[in-house]
Amino acid sequence: MRVPRGDFEAQDLGNITNPVLIVIGQQDNLAGPGEGLTSAIGGEKLVSLPGCGHFSAVGNELYKRSVLDFLSEYSPLKR
Repeated sequence: MRVPRGDFEAQDLGNITNPVLIVIGQQDNLAGPGEGLTSAIGGEKLVSLPGCGHFSAVGNELYKRSVLDFLSEYSPLKR
């Protein structure tokens, strides 16, 4: 069972201090462009997947590579 999510404001996103990877499909008509989200968070990395929509992004090779690169960059084992 999912817990209902409340609304959040842009200033709430600015309180995020952990590294954030935002991956969007360039043809995502559900979530829309990621620039507003990235500017609200600050200090994040945005990857835009050409030719992908909302649901097709996860299987994309660039998506997989971006996630693995991001995780290896911020891995606690690396420090």
